[in-house]
Amino acid sequence: MDKQTLRYSYLGYFASQYAKKDDIDFDTLENMAAGDNDLEKEVLKELINEGLIEGIDVFDDEHFSTITQQKGKLKLTAKGLKEILNIFPEEKEEIIADIVSGSESKNTNSIEINSIHEKLLQKIRQDFEFKSKNANTTKIKKIFNETAGSRYKAEKAIEKLKKEGYIKFSYFDDIASFCPNNLLTDKAINFLDKTNEEKLQKAIKDIGTPLPSTQEILEAIDTPKEIHEYIKKVEDRVKNEKEEKKRKNTPSITFSGILGQNCGEVVAPSGEDERRIQERGFKVENGIYVLRGFAKASMLAAASTPEYQYQREINDPHQESLENYIKNMKASAKYLPEVTLVCRRQLPISYKAPPSSLTNTQKGEILNHEYYSVDVKEQELYRIDGNHRIEAASNIYQQSLVAHEQNPQERIIDLYLPFAIILWTETQEEDGELIQNAINIDDEAFLFFVLNSKAKKLQIEDNYKGLVKSSTLKAHELDIADKKIKLLKEFNKTIENNNLVNKAFQKSRPLKQIAEILSKIENEISIEQFKSIIYRMHKLIDKNNWLYLKNNFKFYYQLIFYIAYMHSEEEECIAVLNNIENWSKKYCFDNTTFEDPILLYNNADKTNNLMPLNIFVAMAFDKDHINNFTEWIETAIKNIEEEKPKYKGRLHLNTIMTHRGYNIDLIDDIMQKIKECSIFIAEISTFSKKEGTNEAICDANPNVMYELGIAHNLNKPIILMREEAKFPNVPSDIQEKYRNSYNRNKSQETREILQKAIKAVIEDYYD
Repeated sequence: MDKQTLRYSYLGYFASQYAKKDDIDFDTLENMAAGDNDLEKEVLKELINEGLIEGIDVFDDEHFSTITQQKGKLKLTAKGLKEILNIFPEEKEEIIADIVSGSESKNTNSIEINSIHEKLLQKIRQDFEFKSKNANTTKIKKIFNETAGSRYKAEKAIEKLKKEGYIKFSYFDDIASFCPNNLLTDKAINFLDKTNEEKLQKAIKDIGTPLPSTQEILEAIDTPKEIHEYIKKVEDRVKNEKEEKKRKNTPSITFSGILGQNCGEVVAPSGEDERRIQERGFKVENGIYVLRGFAKASMLAAASTPEYQYQREINDPHQESLENYIKNMKASAKYLPEVTLVCRRQLPISYKAPPSSLTNTQKGEILNHEYYSVDVKEQELYRIDGNHRIEAASNIYQQSLVAHEQNPQERIIDLYLPFAIILWTETQEEDGELIQNAINIDDEAFLFFVLNSKAKKLQIEDNYKGLVKSSTLKAHELDIADKKIKLLKEFNKTIENNNLVNKAFQKSRPLKQIAEILSKIENEISIEQFKSIIYRMHKLIDKNNWLYLKNNFKFYYQLIFYIAYMHSEEEECIAVLNNIENWSKKYCFDNTTFEDPILLYNNADKTNNLMPLNIFVAMAFDKDHINNFTEWIETAIKNIEEEKPKYKGRLHLNTIMTHRGYNIDLIDDIMQKIKECSIFIAEISTFSKKEGTNEAICDANPNVMYELGIAHNLNKPIILMREEAKFPNVPSDIQEKYRNSYNRNKSQETREILQKAIKAVIEDYYD
């Protein structure tokens, strides 16, 4: 049997079972395929992928039938039924008759919602798919499954509504023409128009949550462009009902503290109030009510959630840094500011007797500094400030719970954190309780802005100064606070009481300059690397050659630091600074154009290709030959710069190594230079004599081949050079097109060969 025949056979069988309301028998499917399991699987997969049948999504090659029956029951989809009616037009009437017969034979009082639901769904799906390219049938189906399924107990609702004359139910020849008007009676439509669901909800209140507005469904089908709005209404209603139900069923979390008014006005006392002021404190009015106290981190995390309409997304490095600080900082230096939360519903506030330790003056006037508590549900509070603190402390708590379960000796760490719960607006008494009015989310967003922008921030230099000069805090403790501090501490040693440091740099608040540029560099810098950068930076500053940059950019010293960070050779740094100086001067750039040194550096690189083109040469040790190569390449560079003025000052030949053998420092230096080079030249000749003869043999030099392999791995442009002899055996994947042979005794010719090869690389890679 071929695949197409089996496909039609299966669809016919599915239609027959659909009409009978019977399940699919997998043995029958296997028999229809004449025992060809591979063909059976192939056809079923195809039908499922096309959306004609549904019920399983896992296929197991060895146990197909068993897995299929375990995973679910295959059934025909609405799309599948439509496909069958198109494929078997002569059987259409018979199939419809079977369906009608099957439905009419059932008890009228137990009509299945699936039949109605499927046709409602099909109608919406058809209209929506044909009129909108953005149809999301999966989402629509999910919503209808929720609203017309078990959640709303729709079978009972429809049964009751039918008895009361609000709905009717019948099948039609053309399923595609089915619409809700065939389901609703005129009485129902008029009823819905007049009552706007109020009486409908009352009529079926004994069933549970009411069905979605049928009028809304009608409007959505008549105008498919509004389906998105309808979907959102249903989603919002379901979400709100779930949240309210969850809130009522979850236990309350109690927060206790002092109730006061933030930014309230002190009521001016009269002469008669002096005794009251002494005994009870003063009275405040017209402020925002705030409950302040302490609570466990686990409670704060459970009771609150971030509001991402205005709250920043979690910054993972910042949170990890906080967790590290909490875990490792010594107790005397561990401190977290209070977290600020807000509740959006009317919130009963219960009076608490103040602790006996409070004096009369501390107790304060009612509504000012009394001791109160509030009960909230899980995630009912919203975080205005302190999201990272709560998440970090909560993570530590969860980790400690796991560790404690594995080893009871491990402590459970649940930090005690300060909080402020904003109660907003005017607070009134009702039946002896204080009730808070709900607040608009816009006010929360504004307060978030105020908390994060209006408070005076410490200057970076002021912020770090105390820690940099501290003598008691150890290196690992400084690391916990901020990894930049150990670098700033090292930098401070180079400038403090050092008369050799550039005077202008000394006056530029150097600690601030270095702290700011370090905060912009994402990669971690080691102490040794930092020392090297600072050394190059001081040497560059002392040259004082780039007066335009110095006079027009306030971040001049940060720029020099960044260039010293990006380039390990002083000559490269000078070349880059020269080019940025000329470029900035040419276009009159200044602080108003660029406010960031890295941005200036990157734009200069992209716009004008200012970066130096370093040439690295790998060759066998031969002092005279190395000197010759150096002279040939430098002459070639000079000629290329004359021919191509835009490369003037950009081509640099790294000093060719004149040492025999390797050591660790030398290998690191070679690796760094190869990494930074723009052109790699490999002179791979090594001559030896064939044993027992005077015949010269040209072999590949092993050291050169090692460096060549590094360059090849880094995708560097490679020029291969060899003396006139048989070309050494070089792996085919690194036989570059820039291959040349030369005669060391023909200097002019060799220089021209090198010049031509270097020029070709420049034109291919950098023009």
